[in-house]
Amino acid sequence: MRGDGYFVIDTGVSKTWKMPYAESHSLKFSWAAFNLTNSLRFDTGEIIALPDVSASFGKYDAALATCNRAAGRCMQFGFRYEF
Repeated sequence: MRGDGYFVIDTGVSKTWKMPYAESHSLKFSWAAFNLTNSLRFDTGEIIALPDVSASFGKYDAALATCNRAAGRCMQFGFRYEF
């Protein structure tokens, strides 16, 4: 079966600062966002495909999970000290 198309934007931003007391030391801050637009993606494996008397025939029953095991936007932050 084929489901509806989906649209997802993943993005990330980072900034690195050199430490003033040592040339080889630096501090890096990063931020990443997955599914930035918070678009819902339906799971075609959970579609109700058997015709029955209920009104749920052909309707999606679940959404695909993102990195936090729930449908929706997910963000992560990070700090890195390099020496």
